[in-house]
Amino acid sequence: MTDKQTKTCSTTNMIGYATGDIANSLTMNSFAAFIMLFYTKALGISPVWAGIIMASSTFWDAISDPVMGYISDNTRSKYGRRHPYMLFGGVLMVVAFFCFWAVPTPLLVNKSLMIGYLMVVNLLFRTAYTVFVVPYGALGFEICQDYTGRTKLQSIKTIIIMLANLLGPAMAWVLFFPEVDGASRAASVPSNYFRMGTVFSVVSLVAIMFMLFYTRKDMRDSRTMEMGDVSVKDFFVDMKEIMTDRHFIWVFLYGFAVLIGIVLVSSFQMYVYEDFMKLEPVQKTFTHGGSMVGMMLGAFFASGFAKRCDKKGAVYVGGFVSIAGGVLLATLFLSGILKPGHTLSIIVFALLNSTYWFGIGVMMPVAASMIADISEINEINTGINKDGAYSAVYSFTSKLSQSLALFLTGLCLSWIGYVDGIDVVQSPEVVMRLLLFAFLVGPLLALFALAIIKLYPVSEGFLDELRATRVAE
Repeated sequence: MTDKQTKTCSTTNMIGYATGDIANSLTMNSFAAFIMLFYTKALGISPVWAGIIMASSTFWDAISDPVMGYISDNTRSKYGRRHPYMLFGGVLMVVAFFCFWAVPTPLLVNKSLMIGYLMVVNLLFRTAYTVFVVPYGALGFEICQDYTGRTKLQSIKTIIIMLANLLGPAMAWVLFFPEVDGASRAASVPSNYFRMGTVFSVVSLVAIMFMLFYTRKDMRDSRTMEMGDVSVKDFFVDMKEIMTDRHFIWVFLYGFAVLIGIVLVSSFQMYVYEDFMKLEPVQKTFTHGGSMVGMMLGAFFASGFAKRCDKKGAVYVGGFVSIAGGVLLATLFLSGILKPGHTLSIIVFALLNSTYWFGIGVMMPVAASMIADISEINEINTGINKDGAYSAVYSFTSKLSQSLALFLTGLCLSWIGYVDGIDVVQSPEVVMRLLLFAFLVGPLLALFALAIIKLYPVSEGFLDELRATRVAE
């Protein structure tokens, strides 16, 4: 048994490492929550074009992940395999994120040029994000390798992500979107998004620099590390090995389904705030913040659930809670039992929405820790560390699902008859179709994910037995 296989990590070190997710959260969650509103309401771009812009860049991001993982795993440097890329990618990511919201004034009057600008900025941001997040994820695999510690680390990461989301994108409604001729008007003012992007960019850069400084002790000279052959052919051999790993396949499909649900629900719920609930900025903060608190609580309990009933059992708990939240929302609001405009309706909506996200908060950290387990199994069998590759392919799963979900969001908005533009009032029929998607798509995909993860064979006992077998050899 190597030290690597039994290495643990203190809670303090986990938190220091996880501060990098502040930048991850502020950039990606504000992107997911506001970019469709920014494109359709503030810039007047059609939902279909908005979906195409985001989906194409996210797809590029997804396919570049495995390449970045392979490059990182096979980098020989006295500064290690992860930190140089995290520094370069992190800084470039923040710059590109700022450019999202800083659309040059001359382009605002020319839709074709504006769409071209947004496409380029999206591609630049996604490339930089890959360069940062893939080595960052692999570093997490390396600093903590015990079975239960992995779940704790991923839970801490999720809590920090949601805390940053709560204090950032959730509070954005109050901080950056003051009411102008009614609450719905605030989402149609481009300068509001610019202020938000500026503040989030500065905070993200500080978080990245702190994480790099704190984890400098985890830099390991990789110039003498054992690595496989480096070539285009070997890259594809590695990717084939991972994608055909029977353990990985089930987690891949499970994560793919859950992540599509997350992006669809998070995108649609912003329109629900605006076009159905007609929430004021403070109410949006309360409701959106509640979903962040729900996910934080789910992540907080995820490690305990995994210890008590192993990782698959924790997934079942989270899945059933998530499904219950979505089904109850649909039952109460689609039937007309509760109607918007009443305090009780807002409270119930916020609580049940938080219930859905509580379940997601359990499901996602456990999935990430499963990938780390699978990477260790591969290393035990092959003798070569491929944490970067496994982290990259999991990131690929995330981004591929995002790409598909963002594209589907644009198509669904167009299909239900959603009309883009400033101060447009949607018809009751369109709003009801919107609610149907917002409330039921997530639970249906969560149910599908539970059916998939049932086939996943790895448990703590399975991994301990494999470790013991290799030690005996």
